[in-house]
Amino acid sequence: MTDEILIKRRKSLEKYLKNTFKGLPNKVREYSQSQKELWRQVPYLALEADLRGSPRQDCQRAYSRGLWEVRNTDLSDYVNTYVNLETGELVNENFRPLKNEEVLSLVFYFDSLNAQKLINRLEKEAKEGYPGYQKPEEVGKERERIRKLYGITKIYTRKK
Repeated sequence: MTDEILIKRRKSLEKYLKNTFKGLPNKVREYSQSQKELWRQVPYLALEADLRGSPRQDCQRAYSRGLWEVRNTDLSDYVNTYVNLETGELVNENFRPLKNEEVLSLVFYFDSLNAQKLINRLEKEAKEGYPGYQKPEEVGKERERIRKLYGITKIYTRKK
């Protein structure tokens, strides 16, 4: 195959991909943001699900920072990606909006952008029992302390 044919095929493929995926990053962003009211329930439910045995980093990040991780990678080309639980925006750990390429990578993790599925899971986990060494009253006091510390209510708004 000649270089000329390969170049022509590559250009054709690039044009096809550009046209096909042109609006996809914005559609993914819109999908996440359309669930804003659901995302705002996550910090409260994360606190209810946490503190059963070992603390969970995903839950702690939700109620302490208002972020839910939707993609974690060790690849240097990508950053960890999160949902801002107050707005539904797709952001990095510094609350900066994701670049289009980073949003496109979430297409392969699309189910992790389903806020209702996450809420259902957290509600189920919040009903589970405690390990034998934990006293529910003490866990309840700790939850109340955390609620006050971070201003956590059933519907989340970031503490100013």
